[in-house]
Amino acid sequence: METTALLRDPVAYYGAPGPVMLNAAMNVQVPRLNIVNLSYTVKTKPGAWYTGACFKSAPERKVLKNIDMSLNSGEVTAIIGNSGCGKTTLLDVIACRVDGRVTGNIYFKNYVCSKTLMQSCTSYVIQADRLLPHLTIRETLRYTAYLNLPGYATDNSINSKVDTVIHQMGLTRVADSLVGGAVNRGISGGEKRRVSIAIQLLKDPDILLLDEPTTGLDSFTAKYLVKSLRELARSGKIVLMTIHQPRSDIFKLIDQTAILSQGEMAYFGRSDEIVSHFTRLNFPCPVYANPLDVYIDVCSVDRKTREREQNTKLRINDLVQGYRESPQHEAMVASMTDSQKIPKYINFQNKASRRNSPGVYRTFSTILSRMNKNLFRDPGNVLTRAISAPINMLFVFMYLGRLDLDQRSIQNRSGLFFQTMLFSQMLPLILTVFLYPPLRDLCYRERRDGLYSSWYFGIAYHVHAFPFHIISGLMVCAVGYWGIGLYSDFGYSCQYFVIHILLILISENITQFLMALVYDYHLVNIFTSMLFTLSLSISTGFFRTFKDLPAPLRWLSYTSAVKYGTEIITVNEYTNINITCDGLKPGVPCRYPSSQAFLDQNYPDAVDELQQNYGCIFGIYAGSLILCLLAYKLKKVPNLN
Repeated sequence: METTALLRDPVAYYGAPGPVMLNAAMNVQVPRLNIVNLSYTVKTKPGAWYTGACFKSAPERKVLKNIDMSLNSGEVTAIIGNSGCGKTTLLDVIACRVDGRVTGNIYFKNYVCSKTLMQSCTSYVIQADRLLPHLTIRETLRYTAYLNLPGYATDNSINSKVDTVIHQMGLTRVADSLVGGAVNRGISGGEKRRVSIAIQLLKDPDILLLDEPTTGLDSFTAKYLVKSLRELARSGKIVLMTIHQPRSDIFKLIDQTAILSQGEMAYFGRSDEIVSHFTRLNFPCPVYANPLDVYIDVCSVDRKTREREQNTKLRINDLVQGYRESPQHEAMVASMTDSQKIPKYINFQNKASRRNSPGVYRTFSTILSRMNKNLFRDPGNVLTRAISAPINMLFVFMYLGRLDLDQRSIQNRSGLFFQTMLFSQMLPLILTVFLYPPLRDLCYRERRDGLYSSWYFGIAYHVHAFPFHIISGLMVCAVGYWGIGLYSDFGYSCQYFVIHILLILISENITQFLMALVYDYHLVNIFTSMLFTLSLSISTGFFRTFKDLPAPLRWLSYTSAVKYGTEIITVNEYTNINITCDGLKPGVPCRYPSSQAFLDQNYPDAVDELQQNYGCIFGIYAGSLILCLLAYKLKKVPNLN
């Protein structure tokens, strides 16, 4: 009878409680996720590095302790508990996204879960929505589908898949609306949450993990979202979510509830049995009260006073022990033991271990196209990227005017060259710090999902930014070289342009390198500004000649591309013009009777080292690019939760 019911109505059967059933002849099995005696230990930081913590051993802390859970497809399971109880950590451990020490086992379809297997079978909706603001919902999903689905998938099949998940998440009405951000308002917070879920549904996962999907939503939107998740579960998926403050009508939509307290399981079982379980432990639920609110409070530690903390910890220990001795726990353990005796899914592991990649070209072109579209939808940022440097150079032109060949023009030329170095260092820093973080966070989420390697993103971003550097550099060259009146020669103007572009690229590479190592872009902004300011001070020769620098600073200047760029454009200018002493007042000495005298005093070796300087600046560019790409490859992806 049970097998007949399963074959007649598998959706209804998936939602039913009880052990896994199997028809040996048909090999029909309800998918199941079993978590057996799971513990998780991490090393905690003893303090900040400037307190000497880097020389201290990191103590270990047990975040999860002996967790047992059994999740059936077709059901919604909610993990609740007070802040810091381990809810998000448990999801991370299940998804194999942790770096600490895990003991115990996680089984899906009777296979021990590995990172590769979980990436292929699981989708993880993190708490923060990492979306690009200037794309529509449909575009956001279509780009992700191109990265997620195999390379042989046609445009029609991808569009059909996108339309399906849009319909599943109730986003049809707003499918062509912009996502929006902090400045330009777009869709609502609840709709963004549903977009994040829709993104993870594109690969049709067997297990859907969600971290606080109702955070920041009003009560109606939260209920609608959980109702949509329940419908997804009834289609045969395992849905496991953490939830902070579930209201009473949401409680009715949840099939199973897990209550965590201090990393231990205080209850896990059917939601409609939670009141009877805690009543048996002398914690009845008051009439008209939400059971989840009541029992979250019961399982929380009160730290107002030392005495209260001790008393509540003793109470929680009793609750944990009471659950381990409860009929719910015994039945679950027996059910998991029985399910492990069932034969494994045929070819499941081989299928799960292989992900059909969309291919190098599709992956790269999709990432690049998405970056371009998101930027071009924002005219302000497009103009900022393209004309911020030329506008600044126009102010320099208004200040300096046309250059002459007298003694005063030497200072004007030095000011122009310094401004060229300044723009090539600081403007890429400002633009990268401002425009880069949303793209970086999106890359981190998609790398967590196993969609592509960091190489794709790093190279795509450089290709994405390069045309803007070219446009900006041409306008800077037109104003700064031809407009202000440097040596009139097309070849030398091209060298000025190339040096300017190389310095911009090097500055951007260094900024990206630091942003890959340090997640807080405010710290990167401060540190990189100080670094570039130091470089401009010691490497240009405008403030103090190289021969007069203290030895440590002189050696440090050799690591800066600004030094080589300044020498190249200075030599190119002064070896082709004739500085005179005409126009000086009587009795005023002529400091530089010729252009060569200026070079001999300030850049004595620059003429002979012109080719060497070109080699150094190209070498620094190549090295900074490699460091930038390696930083994303070697640095672990941060936990965006």
